[in-house]
Amino acid sequence: MKTILLPGFSIQNKDWSEEIKREIGGKIGLEIHYWPHWQTGKTVENWKEIEVEKFLEEMKDEIANIISKSIGTLVAVMTINKKPEAVNKIILCGIPLSALKEEDKEKYKILAKLPFKNVLVIQNEKDNTGSFEDVKKMMEKINPNIRVISKPREDHAYPYPEEFEEFLRQDTA
Repeated sequence: MKTILLPGFSIQNKDWSEEIKREIGGKIGLEIHYWPHWQTGKTVENWKEIEVEKFLEEMKDEIANIISKSIGTLVAVMTINKKPEAVNKIILCGIPLSALKEEDKEKYKILAKLPFKNVLVIQNEKDNTGSFEDVKKMMEKINPNIRVISKPREDHAYPYPEEFEEFLRQDTA
């Protein structure tokens, strides 16, 4: 089963994505979903919705695991809202609460329909886009059984390939 990485918005996430792929890509069949605005320098209106459609088109009838970071977490849950059966396991890193509108936050509620063992959230303690405590509270409202891991960082960097690989290799049966 392949794993798709949905990165954060900024171009720095391209380097992060490629580093994760170098470290564990061959072990978990990792493919990076590159955002068009990294090349063009511009986003188009409804870019997230367009990327969801592209993602689903690329997937066809396959099932994949997803690793997502920052705004990529929103694109991931939007994808699940459209086609929940397309996703096996999902890792959400750095959920950007401060950048999300209320209607965006509502989209994360789809996680309640997935087996909780197939969902992992990793949030740095003092991530400037959303603290661990705030993300944990949000996830507890969705499903208190979803595993939310705190990491002792004060930034929006998520260099945790070993944790990603370990979670994706776990048997959830």
